[in-house]
Amino acid sequence: MDKSVFLMQIDRMMKTWGDNHYKPERVSLFWRSFHSVANEWFESAIDYLIGNHRSAPMVEEIAKAIDQAKNRHYSERSDRGMEDIISNAETNSMADRDLVQQCNQVRKDYLTGKLTKDQFLKYCDELESLAKHIAQAKRMPESPRERQFAS
Repeated sequence: MDKSVFLMQIDRMMKTWGDNHYKPERVSLFWRSFHSVANEWFESAIDYLIGNHRSAPMVEEIAKAIDQAKNRHYSERSDRGMEDIISNAETNSMADRDLVQQCNQVRKDYLTGKLTKDQFLKYCDELESLAKHIAQAKRMPESPRERQFAS
């Protein structure tokens, strides 16, 4: 999340519930807890909290509101086309079937909140590295004779 977006939302909360509920130490804790959340999800969560809470929400309530925002986001999106592509990749791809299934599971874990954004991005980086390694290995001739004719 962008720090400016975070601070703007904290300012909205301070204006709604008062500065005394959001001292610097608590704001710092919020940042450490939610810095990897998407801007839109955090904004949506704060919108919900301002509209539905009489008292100042703390970490647990904010986390629940973020989960609700994620769920709304993904239920509003039409993922049907993506699900068809994924299903097709699992059955008709030239890629290793187990690898495709593992990738799809990681994607689902991220979408359902079982993985943080940082964990998901780390996995994507590792997958990209693996894919480059595999592509490079496929371009390399197998035998010395093939290498001779490849030059």
